[in-house]
Amino acid sequence: MFHLQILKMRTISLKFFLKPLKHGRYAFSVNLRIIYDRKKAEIATGIRCDKKEWNTQKERFNHNIIFNQRLADLETKVYKAHHELLELGKEFGPQEIKEFIGAVKKPKIKLLSFYLNYLEDQKEKGQVVKSTQAKYKQTFDCSD
Repeated sequence: MFHLQILKMRTISLKFFLKPLKHGRYAFSVNLRIIYDRKKAEIATGIRCDKKEWNTQKERFNHNIIFNQRLADLETKVYKAHHELLELGKEFGPQEIKEFIGAVKKPKIKLLSFYLNYLEDQKEKGQVVKSTQAKYKQTFDCSD
């Protein structure tokens, strides 16, 4: 009796595309769609443009070498992340690739939370004297 183990070949594909913006000077933002194992994730590149500047077939700018290099760098970063995740031997999807390259939005911290964290950090380092701590606490109590 023979047992064959069929390895599932998973391919990754990347596609740069324009996404319409609601307002602003430019009408579109350039995004990257990662498709892996029939699942997708999107990354905002932070680049904005007009439709006339974009070549849809080449998925690049017509005449902007700097932006095209940024897109190529992002593409390389995704392929490297994919390769490294494969070498780890764990199951992953496009969202994990996105997280691996650090393209996931970080939650915004509120000012008061930041303030409290800063105070704690300064106390632990011993860089704040008692009188300064009292002033900080007074400021915090007034802002609450």
